[in-house]
Amino acid sequence: DGYELETLTYTVEGQDPVAIENNEFDMPAANVTINATFTAIDYTITVAETQNGTVEADKATANVGETVTLTVTPADGYELETLTYTVEGQDPVDIENNQFDMPAANVTINATFTEIPPVENTITFNPAPGNGTVAVYVNEVQIESGATAAQGATVKVVLTPDTDYEVSTFGVETSSSVEPDGPSGLPRRATVPTLSEGENTYTFEMPGEPVTITASFAKKVYTGINDMRAAGNGTVRYIDVNGRVSDKPFQGINIVVNADGTVSKMVF
Repeated sequence: DGYELETLTYTVEGQDPVAIENNEFDMPAANVTINATFTAIDYTITVAETQNGTVEADKATANVGETVTLTVTPADGYELETLTYTVEGQDPVDIENNQFDMPAANVTINATFTEIPPVENTITFNPAPGNGTVAVYVNEVQIESGATAAQGATVKVVLTPDTDYEVSTFGVETSSSVEPDGPSGLPRRATVPTLSEGENTYTFEMPGEPVTITASFAKKVYTGINDMRAAGNGTVRYIDVNGRVSDKPFQGINIVVNADGTVSKMVF
């Protein structure tokens, strides 16, 4: 198998070889010796058209028993599913380790590629860390802590402080090193590009590893003013709870101003 006749002759001692045609000859008036040589057949290797990947053979033809090596390259996001060779009229033969021994026949290489499922990893967070709440959405669907998200999914984090509280820290942690300055100066992990969408709302693209979201809330810091002075042509009058008027502050009067400069209340 895998070889073909190259030469077929007979010889009479002391004479030149005589070619034998159609495997027959007329016997001469002498003893004869039959000589034959055989050569390996070059069988063709054909790679069938593939989708979502490529297959290349290291040679176009091969002899029986010769090792054929294939280079298999899936497209991005795909992986090899099946790899076989077929001889016409026969069942496919599995190819292992991208190599096979050439049979005594022409072969066709067939490969199929399948899409790699997105990597799913957990998102862990404390929905109520104290003095506020943390809500997490994956592709606009709210999830609970411990749920999974596919790599590349859009994760949105909404932080809601209680009254008179504000976001103190916010972080998105993976196994990578910490980058100290994230949005609004809050810490985050370097491998998770966190972007601020609005006040106390952040988004990032889910990496290919588990994520831990951390947040804390702190009481707002107010600025107290216990004296007011007139600017330009005017005067300031102080009035206490009893309706008394004075040009000077009364003992215990405090005007409370928020961090953004707006007056919130007066404390007596």
